[in-house]
Order: sequence, then C-alpha cells, then structure tokens
Amino acid sequence: MARCGYIFAILVVPLLSVMCATPTLDDVVIIDTDVVTSVVIGADSVYIDVDESAPVDEPLIKLIGLDVETYEFSYCDDNGIDSFSLSVNSSGYIWLDTLLDYEISTEQMCYVKFCMNSNCANNNDLLVTIDMTVGNVNDNSPVFGDYTAEFELYENVSIVYSLVTLTATDEDLDSITYSIDEGGSTFNVSTTGEVTIVESLDYETAQYHYVRVKASDGENNAYASISVIVLDVDDTGPTFFGTYLKELDENVTVGTSVLYVYAEDGDTGINNPVLYSLSDDGDGSFNISSDNGEIVVAAELDRETDEQYKLIVLATEVCDDDTSCRSASTEVLVVIQDINDCPPEFSEGVYNATIDELTQDNVAIYDLNIQVSDQDVNDELTLSIVDDTGVFTISPTTGIGEISPTVRVGNSTALDYTINTEFMFQLSVVDSAGWSDSVDVYIYLTDINNNAPSFNQSVYLLSVPENSEGGTYIATITASDADTGEFGTLVYSISGTGDTMFEIDSDTGNVSVADGAELDREYYSTYYLSIKAEDGGNSAGGALLEINLSDENDQIPVFQQSSYSVYIDENEDVFTSTVSVLAVDYDESGVNSEITYTIIERDYADNVNIDNNTGVVTLNTSFDYESIPEGMATVVIQAADGGVPTLSSNVTLTITIVDVNDNKPYCEYSEYNVSLSENITTSNGYVVIDVNATDLDGSDYNNLISYSISSGGNGIFVIDPTTGGIEIANGIDLILDESDPTQYNLTILVSNIGVTGFQSTCTVIVDIIDINNQWPEFDDDKISVSISEGSVVGTNVTHLVATDIDSDNVLVYTILNTTVVGYDDDEIEISNSTQLWTWFSVDDTSGVLYVSDTLDRETAATIDLTVEVEDVMALGEPQTASVLVSISLTDENNKYPVFTKTFYEFELQEESTGTIGSVSATDEDKSYNGLVNYYIEDNQYVQIDQTSGELSVLSAVDRETLSWLNLTVTATDSGDIPLSTTVVVYIDILDENDHSPVFTVFNTTVYVDENSPNGTVVTWVEATDEDPSTEQITYSLYDDSDGVFAIDNVTGVITVVGMLDADTTPTLSISVEAADDTTTAARVTLDTMDVVVVDVNDNSPIFESSSYISSVSETDEADKFIRQVVAEDADSGDNAVIVYTLYSSVDSEQGLFRIDNDTGDVYTNISYISTGKYILTVVATDSGDVSLNGTTQLTMYVIDVNNNQPFFITPEDNDVIEIVEEQEPPIFILLANATDIDTGENALITYALVEMDDNTDYINFSIDSTTGDVYMLTTPDRETQDIYTLTIQATDSGTVSYSGTVKCYVSVLDIDDNTPVFTDTTSTLTVSENLGEGTVVGEIPAASDYDDGDNAVIYYYIIGGNEEGLFSLNDTSRILTLTQSLDHENTTKYTLEILASSEQQNTTTTTDPTTDPTTDPTTDPTGRRRRRDVDDVIGRVRRDSDWSGNDTVLEVIVKVVDENDESPVFEKSFYQSGVAVTAEYQSEVIQVTAVDNDSGNNSIVYYYLTSITYTATVGSADSVGMSGAFSIGLLDGQVNTAQVFADDSEGYFTLYITANDSVGHSDNCTVDVHIVQDEQQAIILFRREPSDVRDFEYEFADVLSELLACTVIVDNIDYNGDEESETEMIIHAMSEEGEILDCDDLLQRFNPGSISQGDLYTLYNDYDVIQSQCFVKVEPTPEFNWLLLTIAVIALLVVVVVILVTLIYHNKHRYEKRLRVYTVDVHPNETSPENYKVPNTNLCQTANPLYKADGDFDTPVWSGVSNLQFISETTLDRSDLSSTSGSDDSPDDGPPLNTPDVIVSHSNGGERSPGSTLDRSSHGGGEDGSPFPFSRRSARESFGSNVPRKEMAYQNQALPSPSDITFL
Repeated sequence: MARCGYIFAILVVPLLSVMCATPTLDDVVIIDTDVVTSVVIGADSVYIDVDESAPVDEPLIKLIGLDVETYEFSYCDDNGIDSFSLSVNSSGYIWLDTLLDYEISTEQMCYVKFCMNSNCANNNDLLVTIDMTVGNVNDNSPVFGDYTAEFELYENVSIVYSLVTLTATDEDLDSITYSIDEGGSTFNVSTTGEVTIVESLDYETAQYHYVRVKASDGENNAYASISVIVLDVDDTGPTFFGTYLKELDENVTVGTSVLYVYAEDGDTGINNPVLYSLSDDGDGSFNISSDNGEIVVAAELDRETDEQYKLIVLATEVCDDDTSCRSASTEVLVVIQDINDCPPEFSEGVYNATIDELTQDNVAIYDLNIQVSDQDVNDELTLSIVDDTGVFTISPTTGIGEISPTVRVGNSTALDYTINTEFMFQLSVVDSAGWSDSVDVYIYLTDINNNAPSFNQSVYLLSVPENSEGGTYIATITASDADTGEFGTLVYSISGTGDTMFEIDSDTGNVSVADGAELDREYYSTYYLSIKAEDGGNSAGGALLEINLSDENDQIPVFQQSSYSVYIDENEDVFTSTVSVLAVDYDESGVNSEITYTIIERDYADNVNIDNNTGVVTLNTSFDYESIPEGMATVVIQAADGGVPTLSSNVTLTITIVDVNDNKPYCEYSEYNVSLSENITTSNGYVVIDVNATDLDGSDYNNLISYSISSGGNGIFVIDPTTGGIEIANGIDLILDESDPTQYNLTILVSNIGVTGFQSTCTVIVDIIDINNQWPEFDDDKISVSISEGSVVGTNVTHLVATDIDSDNVLVYTILNTTVVGYDDDEIEISNSTQLWTWFSVDDTSGVLYVSDTLDRETAATIDLTVEVEDVMALGEPQTASVLVSISLTDENNKYPVFTKTFYEFELQEESTGTIGSVSATDEDKSYNGLVNYYIEDNQYVQIDQTSGELSVLSAVDRETLSWLNLTVTATDSGDIPLSTTVVVYIDILDENDHSPVFTVFNTTVYVDENSPNGTVVTWVEATDEDPSTEQITYSLYDDSDGVFAIDNVTGVITVVGMLDADTTPTLSISVEAADDTTTAARVTLDTMDVVVVDVNDNSPIFESSSYISSVSETDEADKFIRQVVAEDADSGDNAVIVYTLYSSVDSEQGLFRIDNDTGDVYTNISYISTGKYILTVVATDSGDVSLNGTTQLTMYVIDVNNNQPFFITPEDNDVIEIVEEQEPPIFILLANATDIDTGENALITYALVEMDDNTDYINFSIDSTTGDVYMLTTPDRETQDIYTLTIQATDSGTVSYSGTVKCYVSVLDIDDNTPVFTDTTSTLTVSENLGEGTVVGEIPAASDYDDGDNAVIYYYIIGGNEEGLFSLNDTSRILTLTQSLDHENTTKYTLEILASSEQQNTTTTTDPTTDPTTDPTTDPTGRRRRRDVDDVIGRVRRDSDWSGNDTVLEVIVKVVDENDESPVFEKSFYQSGVAVTAEYQSEVIQVTAVDNDSGNNSIVYYYLTSITYTATVGSADSVGMSGAFSIGLLDGQVNTAQVFADDSEGYFTLYITANDSVGHSDNCTVDVHIVQDEQQAIILFRREPSDVRDFEYEFADVLSELLACTVIVDNIDYNGDEESETEMIIHAMSEEGEILDCDDLLQRFNPGSISQGDLYTLYNDYDVIQSQCFVKVEPTPEFNWLLLTIAVIALLVVVVVILVTLIYHNKHRYEKRLRVYTVDVHPNETSPENYKVPNTNLCQTANPLYKADGDFDTPVWSGVSNLQFISETTLDRSDLSSTSGSDDSPDDGPPLNTPDVIVSHSNGGERSPGSTLDRSSHGGGEDGSPFPFSRRSARESFGSNVPRKEMAYQNQALPSPSDITFL
C-alpha cells in the first residue's frame, strides 16, 4: 500500500503539476544593441527604450519565457496619430513593422502572448505587455525662414549696419547656432541670426559681396545666401599708372616731347575727368599739357649743370565744387645724357722709372704713376704703346672715363744692360669720338753681373790614343762671357772621375794628358769630365768633356769558363736549354773585339754545329748512346777576334749522352707453338718451352729483361722471370672435361726496368690433344617453335645444336618418322599423322630443321617430332642424344576489307550538329583478322566511329568558309600485319541566311555647306552580305531629318533635298538602313551618321576698345605678362577662331614685345627693354577660308630704373699673374680696375675678394676696397699649392646695388726646394746567375720630386751594397746592369742602396760612389742652383745608418736566380751496410744521400741503381751480376731489398749508384751490402732519439771500429720498443780478414783485455750508450728429455693425420679438376699499385705462387685460405685488423677495412697499439723450427711492443707457438 502511494507520487503528481502550470516571463535578450538602449523586465511586462533610427524587419530583442511553446503577437494600442506596430515570431524575436519617428510618436504599447501550446488556445497563456519608449535622434536639419537675399548699399554705409535678421527652426527642437560660413571678415552674425556689417565697404576694392550664413544644430546644417552690391561714392582721388623715367640728350631742342603721364579718377564708378600740371617744372625747363599729360622741353638743357631732373606732376579731378576736387601727384625722372666734346688728358707731361736689368716678365713698374682721364661721362678710352716692340706691356688698355694703367715687362730677354741702358716709348690714348693725347715714358736699366760664361757646345767629344804620354795635346776649349772687365775674365778648370789623367790651362783652355797618367782603354775607355769657366763675379758656365781612348788590339778573347759540359738524352736533337760558349774580348767594339767561333776538333760529335757569331751550339741530328763509347762526345771550340794579328783561345765542350730506355725488349719469335696430350704426366720443373728475348739498349739498367705471363695461363702454366722457361704448375693434370680449353694462348710480357720501362709481348700457343670419350648433348629435352602456314619449302624452322666436347666428334642429325604426330586446335591428335612426315626435314650435318612440303593449318595446328643426333666417330657403343620439337602453325592475314560502295556522298546543313551518315566494309578473313576498324583523315569538322563507321559533326561548318568537304575513310582489319582499303566521302554544305549586311563604306560624320542646293551629294554608303544567297542590298533612311536628305535605295548615295541653316541647326543626325533580299526573313543593319552644316565666314573680329595704354619697367624680364586685349567674332567654328598678332611701325622696335596668338595676352619678348614710348598695332584675324580682321592700338611705356652692373677693365677674365714661390709677404699681386656705366652714386665702386664655387683661396689675399690693390698675405709654396683662384667683386653704390666679378689666377713659379723621394723605399729585382757584363737586371722604381720642370729632374746613384762593384746604374734611365757575372751558390741576393738626387754628378761612374763626387740641390736667394759634392749628400743621408724614414734612399734587393750548374755530390763515395738473411721483401737497407748545391728544382737529385754484383765469399775476386736484388728510391736514395733470401745465404752485394740532377750532372758511389745471420748482429742501445743517432752513426762506427780493431757496419736504427727516449742501433762487424764476426766474438772485444775500459767508458759517455748485447742468444743443446720425446711422437702422429687429410682433400679437388693456387699480396703502400708487384712472382692473381730458387714455399699452406696477407713494413692499426683470440681489445669503430683471410694474433702477449710502425725486418720461420712466417723481430713487432727484446731474444716461451695462431 505504501508502495502504491509512492508510485502515485512519482507518476501523478508531476502530471498534475504540468497540467496546472502557467507560462512566465523569464528574461529578455537585446539583439540590436545599437538602437535598443535599455530593457526593464516586470512580472508580465517589458519596458524597452528604442532610438527612432531603429531598422524595420530586423530583430530588436528576444523574449524568453518558461513553460512556453510558442509566442504570438496580439495587438498594439491605437494612439490615433501614426501609431507603429511590432511583430513577433514563434521563437520570441520581436521586430518593427514600421519606422519610428520621435517627432510623431514617442511611446507605444503592444502585447505578446506566451502560449503553452502551438495553437495558443490555453486559458493559462500569459499576455505580456511590451512598453516601447522612442528615443529622439537628431535626424532633421535646421530650416531658414523667409528673408531678403539681395541688398544695394553705398560704400560709405556706417559700420555695424544691420543688414538682415535670419531665423532658422529645427523639428528636433535642437538649439541652433549661427555663423558666417563664407563672406570674409566684413560681415558678422549674432546668436539671434542678425547679420551686420563690421568693416567699411570700398567700391574701389570690391563692388560685390557674397555672404553665406550657416545655421547648425550640432550635427546638421542649413545655409542662407545674401548678395550685397556696393554703390560708388566720390571719395577717391586720381590714380597714376606706371613709373616714369626718360633719358634726354643735353642738346635736344626746346619743344621736344619727353613723355606722357596718365591718371584716372579713383572712383571708377563716377570717373571724373583729370587735368595735369607741374608742381616742380625743373626751374622752368619743362612744361606739361593739362589735357593729355604730355611733358615737353621748355628750355635748353646742360648736363654739366644738371645731370637729371625730378619733375612732380599733379593730376586733379574736374568736379562741380572746385574746393572739394581731389588730386594726386607722381614723380617723373628725366636723366640728361652727355655729349662727347672733351679730349682725354694724361696726368703728367712725361714719365720716368728705373728697373733692374734682371726684372722678370710680367713684373709691374710701379714707379710710373700713369693716369689718363676724360671729362665726358662714360667715354670709352683706348690706350696703346706707339710703335710697340714688345719689351713692355700696358694694361688695362681700355677704360670708361679714366684709366690708371700698369706698365709691365713684356720681354725680359731684351733687358740687357750691355746692349741698352735705357728705353723710351710713347703712350697714346684715344676716346670714342677720336679725341686723343700722348706722353713719353723713359725706363732706365740698372746693370748687374747677369751673364754667366757659356760654351758654344754642351758636350765636347775628344779622342786620344790610350797610351799617350803626359803633355800630349788634346784640344782647346774656350767659353765666352758677355760681361766686361772682371765679369768677363774667365778661369778654366776640369773635374770628374779621372780628372787626374788630364789637365787644362786655366787661362787658355788647352786640354792635355797629365804627366804620369797611364791611359788604358780596357780599364777605362771613356772619361766624362766637367769643364768649368768662372768669371770674376763668381758666375760660372760648364760643359761636358767626353774623352774617348782609341783602341789597340792587345786583348785575347777569353772564354767565361775553362771548360763546358752539357748533358743530353740520346734521341734528342735539341738541348733542353740553350748551350752557348761565351768569350769576351776587352778590346774596343769593332774588328778588334768581334769574335768568331769555330769548331776545330771533334770526337764523336759530327752532328754538332756552332753559330760563328753567337757561340750557340746546336745539333743537326740526335746522338745514339749505343754508338758512342762511354756516351761521351767532345768538341774543341776556338774563339778568334778580327784584329791584326788575330788573337784566339780554345775551350773544350764535353757532351755527355744519357742512355734513354728507347729500345723495347723483343722475343726471338712473335709466336711459339707446342702441343701436349691431355693425358700427359709431368713432374716438377718440366719445361714446356723456352722464350728468349733481347733488349738493344746499351746500359745494363735499361736492358735487363723480366718475363711474366700477362694472360692466358689460367694458373696452369708458370714462367721463370729470369730465363723465360714455361712450366706446368706443380700438381696440374691436363685431362679435359666440358669446361676445359683445348688450346691455351699465353701472352708473354717481356719488360725492361729502365726509368721509362718498355714492354712487348709474344704469344705461346699450347694445344691440348683431345681423346673422343664424351656423348653429345642437346641443351633442352624439348623445344617449341611456331611457323606460318604460308612458309615456302626450304624455310628454316629452327636450328638444333648438339654439343660434344670431344674435338674429333662428327655429329649426324635425323628425324625419327615414327614419332611425328599432328594435333588440331583442340589439341586432339589427328587420325592420319603419316601424311605429316613429309612436311619437315633436318639437315643431317648442321641440324637445321626446315619446311620440306606445303603446310596446311586446316589439317593440323601443331606437329610434334623427335630429332636424334649421333657422334659417328665414337669408339665402342653409339653415342646419341634426342630432342622433342613441337611446331605450331599460325594463320596468315591475306584478305583486304571491301567497302559496300565505291563512293559516298552526303549533305550537311551549315552550323548543324549530329550524324551525317555511315560507311561500311567487310573482310573475308576469320577471327580477329576479319575485324574491321574505320579511320578518317585528320580534319577539324568530321569524325567517324571506329567500330560502326558512322560519320558525325566534330565542329560546326560555316558555309561562307567551306562550301564542301572531300574526305578519305580507311577501313583496316585487325591482322598482325593489317590490310587496309580507302574510300572517298563527299559532303555538300548547305547555306543559311545567317549573316546581316555589313557597312563597308560609312562615314559617321560628314560636312555640307549651309548654302548647298538640292541634289548636292552629301556622301554615300555601301554594305556587303557574306551569305552567298544574298544578291542585292536595299538602302533606306530610317530617320530622314524632316526630309532634308534622301538616299538612293540601290546605290546608297545621300543627297540634299531641303534647306540647311547652320545658325539654327549646326548638326543633323540621320540613320541609314541596309537590308538583304532573302525570300525568308530579311536581315537588316542600321547605323547613324552626323551631318555637320558648315558655316560661312561673314563677320570681322571686333576689339573691346579701339586703343589701350600699358607700362613696364626696363628691368622686367622676358615673358612678363603685361595685359590682355580681346576681340570677338560673331561667326562660329573656325570663322570665329581669332589669331592675334602684334606689329610696330618702327623696325627697331620689332620683337620687343609679343602677343599670345590664341588668348591676346601681351608679354615682354626680351629682357631689359630700353626706356621710352612704343606705339604697337594689334591685329585680330579670324580663321575663315577668306579671313577677316580687326585692329586696335596699344601704347606701351617702358619706365627706366638703375640696371647696370660694374664690369672690370683689369684684370681680364682668366688672367694669370705669376709670382715666385718662397717670397716674404705681403706680396703685391695686381691692381683691380672696374667701371660702371651708371652715373653718380650708382657708379661709385668698392672692391672685395669673394668666395666662389666653395673656393677659399681668397683668404690668403687682401684687396684695398677703394684702390683695388691686391696683396698676398702668406708665403707661397708651389709644392703646397701651385695656383690660386681669385674672384674679385666690384659693387656699385646704388640703392639696389649691383655687382660684377672677374676671375683670375695667381700662378706660383717653382724654385728647386724639394728633395726627390721614393713612394716605396724597397724594391726587388731578379737576375740569373752566370750572365755576363752588361746584362740588364731591371729598372728600379722611379722617385718623385715635388718640384716642377727642370727642378724635378731626378738622378740615381748606388751609395751602398755595391762594394764589389758588381752593378752599374744608369743615372737617368734607372736601368741596373751587371759589371760581371754573379754566382747564386756564393750569394743568393744583394741589397743595394739607391740615392735619388736632384743634381747630376760631374762624372758617370760604375764604382761605389761613396768615393765619388755628386751634387746636392740647394738654392741661393735668387733661386739659382749651386753645386755641392756628393760626399755631402751621402754624408747627410748616411747619418741615419739604417735608412729608416729616409725616403730619398731606395733599398733594392737583387735576387740571384739559380742556374743548374752544380753536380750532385754523395756524402761518401763508399758505404757499407748489412741485411739480415731473414729480411722480407722491400726491407730498408741503407739510405744514401747526395747534395746538389743548386736550389729549387735544380737541386732535386734522382738516384739510380746502375748495376749490382754479388760476391759469394768475402775476399773473393769472383763476382756475378745480380740485377733486381735491390731497389732504390728515385728521390730519397733509400735502398730496399727487392727479393727475399735463402736461410743459408751469405756473401755480399756491391751496388753501383748514380745520382743525377735534371740536366744530367751526376756523381757515383758504391755500397757493399753484407748478408748477415741474426747471430752475427749486435744491438747498441742509446739514450737518444733515432734522429740524433743517425746524425753521428758514421762517426760512432768509425770510433768503435778503431777501438775494437774491426770494421763496424750499421745495419739499422730505430726506437727501442715503446721507449721513445731510447734508440737501438743494430750493427755487425767484419774482421781484418774480411770475415763477418759472430756477435759473441764481437762482444768479446769489449772485454777489459781487448779494449781500454777508459776508452769504452768515454765512448759510452760521449754518445749516451746504455748497453750493448747480441741480437740473438744461442742457447746450449738441452739434455735428452723423455717427456719431450713423447710429445714429439704425438706431434708427429698429428702431423701424419693432417697430411693424410690434406692429401684426401687435395685428391678430391683434383678429381673435380679444380686447381688450387695460392697468391701472396704484398702491400707496402696501398696508394701505389706499382708497389704491389713482387719480383719473381707473376703479375696476375691466377699466376704461380711466390717463387724461390729451390721451388719450395716459405710459408705453410693452410686450408681454406684464399688470400694470405703478410704484414709488411706499414702502419698496423687495430682498426685495420681483427682478432678472434678472445681478447677484449677489439676495435670500437666497426669491422676492419680490407680484412685479410688470415689474421695472426698473439693470445698470450699484448696487442700492438694502433698506429705504431712495423720494423723493416723480414718474417722468417719460428725459432723452434715450426713453419711460422715471422722472424724473432717481426714476431715481437707484430705481437706486441710490450714484449721486451731480451725476452724475445732469450726466452722461447715469449714466441708464439702454432697453437697461438688463429685463422679466420
């Protein structure tokens, strides 16, 4: 029961609750926040404020209710005055139905129902009130009420006159403000809208005012416009136009018109007449007309009395009341022009001055104060020198009114006191009217000693025999001096290098040989002396004496070298560098020193030539080393001069011919043949055949031959590299199987080992004789082929090939007929196959299966047959094989498709689409051969269905473009080789009327005169139609313009048929229609044209006024606007277009003014028009065909102003004034003189220096502002600045002043006041050594001298570094030459100090000038040069001993370039060394060194092993050649082993080594290399680095040899294991008898009884010896040990087992005929493949193994090893090798590179650190006799440097046993 109540509560109560619920208003959301300003929510009402700008039909708010299913609009209250309404949707969105207007309605009440269900029929629905208040928005503009808009007021209306009060209203009830928006400051408006006048009106300024008043509510505006017309009041006096200035000549007559003045009443609205009068008439000199303002001359004028008149003109209005008549005045300036009536006059009657006779050109003579003037104003004066001789000049020569000229020296060379003591000339002046005056000028000279003695030649060439005695007269040299007295008395002297050899008479100038002088031309051929003549005033003149010593033939030609030698390779016919012998004859150039070279003796040198003139030796042909004994040829060369008697000398040239490996080794036969049976049995060493080769080269090194098999051996054959014997490799049989060749073509490579090795080949053909014992075989059991049924008889079906490896096989093919079977298409065997037997046959020899009868696929589709082959040469039972052949027959496509018609024709409407028609073809072939496809030729209109043959439109066809189509269709079957047939398809295109007519002739605008009569042709039209069916086009007028025009409907001609009037209707439009004549719907084209009625010209232009008056100023520029004159023409068009022109009746006035032809604007045409009155005529001409015109007069007054600027008389523009540098300031420069054609104040000039173009040179100068005197204020220095630019300004004193400028230049003349300097004080030149005297080294850099001209000439001298006199320097050309040859080996460079000087030495010397005189430039106060000894200059320069900072001295480094003239020289001629018997291939033996004192590439030495001999027993005289045992490094002289040695080897090798340089210079040495056993070697341990020990190894060996009484030989030097501070020296020793001592015997000599221990201690101490010991200690034989015997027996059994297993394995492989060959790869240098070649082995990987004389291998043969790598002397790095010894020291960086198949590791010892270097020692057998491939040393070095040497040497357990070796 309780549960039932609970259920009721859950189910029923909620239902009742729902049934009793009512909707409620929950919330309102504002949607449009721009217009909805606030929302207030009540229980059932919403209060909303909305701006009146709210939009219609857009949501404003959204109502949200609870328990509401939908919303419904109910109604709105009716306010009765344009109420607005709302709408609501079912979601509660509310919007306006109408726009709001605050001015109409401010509030509205509406109601919305909140419905509980969709039909809103529930009594519980809630009615919600929407109370909407409308907010005001300023959306109305103010509006003005009615007001008066126009007023007329007199200009004298009072201020604050109330004009009008404006009232504006605003429906928004906003407050309104008023303001003046336009009208300026004359008017004001109050806040109430009252407009008042606040400034006086002035008719003369503005006759009209426009006022706009703005009314604004803050956002919107309204405007009211008011017009005020100003009326004139008579309150302004007359106004003059223009300014007035006139120039009159002083002699004008009375009554002459001066000018017109013009004035008008200022009240232009009243314009009273004006009367003129003069208030100032110039003391009665002028009158004025009261009516027209003309001023005339009333009395005679005199410029000297009054230069100008200022007249005051009064203009007075004519009015009713004379007392109130207004007036105005203006000034008229009349300037009186002067008349030239006065002559010019000089200020003095005569002028005198005195000057120094050395006065320079352009120097002014200021003592002459010349002035000339003319009382006339602006009179141009011209000044000149009468009968001017050019000695003096005068400037300026022209002037205005006056001249103050300056007289200057024009030709200073004429100022010579000895010729003229005074000068007189006359000055003349003339003015522009011809008036003149003249005056005499006297110039007196002051005499000074200004003439230096002079010689008539600058250089005197003299000659004297070289052996002349003292006193021998040579010549008389005299000078002259224009001065007299003591200044003309001369004293002669000479100076210079060699001046002690000659003397001169100081009075007479006689030159002679000095007493005691010894003249030797070969020592000094020419003497350069300076001769000086000095007068009594210390002035001197000089000249150069060149005294040449004449030659005698007393010098024998001397060769530069005592002998010459040259190396040349044989076969070369040109020396590698020029070979020349040079002899020098020190006689003078000419026959005495002309040398002729000849060859006088030859030895094997018939091919040698010499150039008789140059001594250059050349070859006709090359040398052949093999034909010249010892490769040496000699020639004796004679050098003979041309003197009488002839003198000569001889020299020997030795030519060493270097043998070139130029002969290839060659085999005795090019081909060898040998045959072997395949079952042959051979033993080791069986020689198949011997190959013999020969090399024709002459030297042992170049003709040594090595044999090898380069290809074809296949590991079967090997060759002896020395003898050439070919053998079958050990263990090889020749039994053939299917893979074995029956013939071997061995290519035998024979090589020599010269520097440029040659090779050749020959062939050995080895034939293997076969035995027939193999069955034939086919490759496949069954093959399938196909063939066409149409194949003709004889057609090959297939080629059956059987193989038989027997060489004598004969194979025969047959078809087994019983096996021939046929099958149909369903692979069912046909019933009768016997008829198929004849279809195919097989060629019994070739095995070709072919067609033998006609084939028929319908009978059989497939045939199977069996072909058998038999070897008929087989022995015993038949040897056969068979193959099944399945042959498929294929059908042939042989029928062509056939069309159903031979021709197809269709019709196609143009522009249509869709199907056109179809074509069809059939093919009788079956299957796919009978399937037909259709194709159409390429076109753009028609396409075809490939399968059905249906033709359709690809693109529409235009009948006007194409009227028909002719196409080809192809039918093709589907056969493999398709067959095709074609057919022609013709398509006729049908036309449609689809084109409208098109006007081809139609003028859119035409012209016709307005007076044209009826019938006048206006124009014509023409149209065409592209449709072919259109035959005729008809024309008509669509709009005939009221019947004025007509058109011919056929021709299209348009004519006039009515009256035309251009004035009323200037343009008419007509429309023309063109229609085609198609019977169907006609197509029409319409176009419109304009007909322009042309006016007739019948009106002339008329000006607004008959005359105009204007004025301009004379200073106005060109193109200044003056005024506009305007004319009008009543015509229209061109007849009314007016062109203005301007004329003057006075020719001189043409072009002063211009007029714009279009606008009538008048302008000045030029600048600065002369003052005066100009009467101009303006013509206006219209543009009619017959033009008409009208005229008016324009009177133009040009008013004068001050407009002239000063101009300079002197200096003239760009004048240059010269001054000498270094003068003390102030320095007078010039007198500036300028003039101004203006008068009075305007002509007063002041001077100034001004800056121009940023040039500030003027600051160094001053100018007197009144006189124009210019002075320089600073000391001039030409090197700092050589020219100054001055701009002088002359300024007049006018109110508006004008200036003129002139530019001149002050040039500073140079004196010698600067020392030459080098820009860079170091320079480098190069020259080759051995070059002779006169060789040009180079040109030294030039110095610079800041002086100019002659003062800047520079001379160059060597002042240091040339103590040996090796160089000579030309003092002007800067060419440095040699005085003798240089030797690079003596000195590689020279450092010369070169002095640059301004003065030339008195001599030219090639010796060190520290003892020679030179000159140093200085100047005396006059700027003249004087000389100083070079010692002074050098002393001054050398005060700075390191030359630093002294830029007058250049350091020249001359580098001597090496020539290859030195031979290599070995350090020793004889060396000794030892090589261990266990040494491996390429072990280092000894390094020999030869030194070439040349440098660079010339010092490179090449080492060659010329021969090797082997002596088996020390002391034996018997030796044999043994080439190839050693090799030598070409560049480093390192001797290495080139083979390995047998264990029992002994004796020694003698190596003959040659060291050559690049041109063949050579030296030889010999090396004895002893073969030593390990027990014969000792170790000396040093506490030093190996490099230190190598430095004294020979010295140490010599000392030790002396102490031990034996010969100690050093075998090797290297680090002592890891002890990098210790070095071990391995040595052996030889007794006095030449026997090699055992180590024990050697060490016995260290005992106290054999050697002084003090000496031994000293030795050890001096060389830091630690100890000495034997390399190997020989252990005593141990006692017999049964345990060891047992171990040995077991080991023997193990060995036997291993051998048996090996034999079985070997025989197994032999059974399979697989040859196993082992190779050794030796990699001393992986980067050089040539180093991989090991002598005595074959080059190919498949060749024979490492070869030894006894035929055995040194190394064990380990099974499974295909690449055994021995570790040679190279860098052993853990990253290159990997070990499987179980050590944890495996590499961290991945697997090794090039990992060999066998890695030898030591499981007990440590691993050698990465990167350590192995010793050169070879790998031998283990110490216990096991076949271990490492010697004691190599084991230590390979297995770990941590194993001590003594442990390696004495402890067996330190060596690895075979069990320690791991194979990978």
